[in-house]
Amino acid sequence: MARAGAGVGSFNHRFAMPEQSGNSVQSVLRPVDIPPFLAGLLAAQAGKHARHRCTCAAEHGGSGRYVFLGPDGGHHRNSNYARRIFRPACDGRHPPANGSPGRLVIADATAWPGTPAAAWPPAASGRPFAPPSGRGTQRLISTGDTGRCPSCRLAVRLRLDGRIIAHKIEPGPCPGSGEQPAGDAPLACWLPVKDGLTPHGLRHGHPVIRLASIKPPVDVEHRRRVLDEIMESARRKGPFAVSAARSQDFLYDDDGLPD
Repeated sequence: MARAGAGVGSFNHRFAMPEQSGNSVQSVLRPVDIPPFLAGLLAAQAGKHARHRCTCAAEHGGSGRYVFLGPDGGHHRNSNYARRIFRPACDGRHPPANGSPGRLVIADATAWPGTPAAAWPPAASGRPFAPPSGRGTQRLISTGDTGRCPSCRLAVRLRLDGRIIAHKIEPGPCPGSGEQPAGDAPLACWLPVKDGLTPHGLRHGHPVIRLASIKPPVDVEHRRRVLDEIMESARRKGPFAVSAARSQDFLYDDDGLPD
């Protein structure tokens, strides 16, 4: 969806609709009404990186400004869009892979509806749960020897004086190094939105119609009634008071010359 198509209370959705006469496809722009809460989310999303353009804007033309772009600034691919984006957002968990159960989507609930922060395995019944840890695992919960950096918002090790240890983020040292640790972010799990929802199923969410101005059909009886009304109106006016043959007599004298 182009950023210019997102408005207040609605957005413009471009879709392909086949012509009635053949198999040719026509691109149609249709406004779709949305509830206020969704309009606010779309407006916030459209405001992010407002000056950024997609990486392929020079190839296809246009402004290149879209509401939803991938992490690398390009468009999402159909091959992995459902697995990486759609399914976790709808189901609240990632699809199972390599024989392991689907990991839960852990969101930072500081601002509604939350920002995905990590993917954790579900807790096993009857066993104490411990957040994933280890090399290459993003820590979100502080422990006795770790704390949350106030700058990069990650849980890192603490110095002996209780401050954040020096650590790096791209492209260099983190500004939060040496600062007091911040409080942990409120974490939550997303609940499923709708069971069995698929990207293709969204195409059937709004019935496609074509709005065209038409003239009401006029039958013989209606036409006859109109003609009868016109003739009756003419009869009600009655005859003229002065004959049209003598209406110009006052302009001439008795000899027929202009007076």
